[in-house]
Amino acid sequence: RHFLAHEPVTARPPGTLYRLSKFVRKNRAASLATALVLLSIIAAAIVSTAMAIREGKARSAEASQRQRADAATRETRRAFSHSDLLSAENHLAQGQPGNAVAFLARALRTDPENDAAQRKLLNTLARFSFPQPTREPFRLDDRPSLLALDPGGQRILATSARGQAVLLDQANGNLLTEIHFPATGYTPSATNLKLTHLALATKQGLIHHYELTSGSLIASYQVPDPVLLRSLALSPSGTALYSASHDGGVRAWSPKNQVPLWTYRHTERAVCLDVSTDGSRLLAGFGDGSVALLDTGTGKLLAQKKCHSAIIVQIKFLPGSGRFATASWDSTARIWNSANISPVTPPLRHDKAIYHLSVSPCGSRIATSSYDKTARVWDTFTGALHGQPLTHRDHVYFSNFSPDGSRLVTASRDRTVRLWDPYRGKEISAPIHHNEATASALFTADGLHLVTTSRDRDLNHWDITPRQAASLAFPHKNPV
Repeated sequence: RHFLAHEPVTARPPGTLYRLSKFVRKNRAASLATALVLLSIIAAAIVSTAMAIREGKARSAEASQRQRADAATRETRRAFSHSDLLSAENHLAQGQPGNAVAFLARALRTDPENDAAQRKLLNTLARFSFPQPTREPFRLDDRPSLLALDPGGQRILATSARGQAVLLDQANGNLLTEIHFPATGYTPSATNLKLTHLALATKQGLIHHYELTSGSLIASYQVPDPVLLRSLALSPSGTALYSASHDGGVRAWSPKNQVPLWTYRHTERAVCLDVSTDGSRLLAGFGDGSVALLDTGTGKLLAQKKCHSAIIVQIKFLPGSGRFATASWDSTARIWNSANISPVTPPLRHDKAIYHLSVSPCGSRIATSSYDKTARVWDTFTGALHGQPLTHRDHVYFSNFSPDGSRLVTASRDRTVRLWDPYRGKEISAPIHHNEATASALFTADGLHLVTTSRDRDLNHWDITPRQAASLAFPHKNPV
């Protein structure tokens, strides 16, 4: 413009924008392509940044949600673990340590950080015994009918309903003597305290009398006019034998005679027998609830009384006290003075029929087992109940005191054998489980082992050595 107007022209060096504009004019296509590429790169960067921000927010939300879910899961696991801990404490309060250990183990599997469950489990394992089998079971040929141990604890005697009798070494389970008496179904049997003699019989009244160590047959007897034979008893020496049958007859037998030495007859069936420790007197219980005290030498009736309103299922002399105990299906047990059969205690009551009666070594207590699913321990002088009823889940068939009288073992139809502190009414061991209903259980002489039988025909031997409570210390973060 200045040139056309003939005016002075002002000049300056070319700038960056000037050079760039000249370059773009000369290279329009290349410049457009470059601009498009740059715009694409910028757009991609913006989109990537936006997506990264969105993904970060999503990840943060997911992590937060996962944390909330994990917290909820931990809370649920803690709740279930705490519930199992409470169940374990309830079982411990009921004297069931085996069940308590199971709940505590599940509590720790659910929440390994449950410190309270850890402490409870360790203390429970330290306080209670958990019986272990010492060897393979000995198999009988039928369900067991009699289980006995000699006073020294060296030998075990077991008989079966099919007439098998085995004498085993208690220490190693080796078979010492085996007798096979041809019988089926119910087979009455009896032995003396020292396990020197054995009597086996059929229901029809055929009785075999054996010398147990050798297994030799001493004599064979037949009850006249065969009737259902219910019970047998042997004298302390094992040479004299007594039988009770459903014709009401109580009979005495001797190897020197094939016929009864004497017979006492009652109007109702004779059910159970027991011989005094000196062998001079015989107690007989009958189906109408009556008891007869007889002289073993002559069969003379010394005393008689109707003691219960139903069948007497078991009768036993109490050691050295001039007393005896009876148990009946009228749901009561009683303690009696043997001189005149006068009551010493009031009726010792269960809720249902009593099945079995056992006496403590000193005779100051008895244990009764009942169809009401309990065993109960009673004072034989006052009739007072010791502790609480010892509860199973089904009928209790058998009970027996330890040699020192401090423990009681019970056997039940619920397929368990249980060990108890009979004075506190608390279980002191995990239950010993069997495949069928348990029939009987006896302590060995040292009190450290248990022999059990069940309807699965097995004779089992268990180690029940009491465990000493350990002193367990647990650190705390703060002062206690």
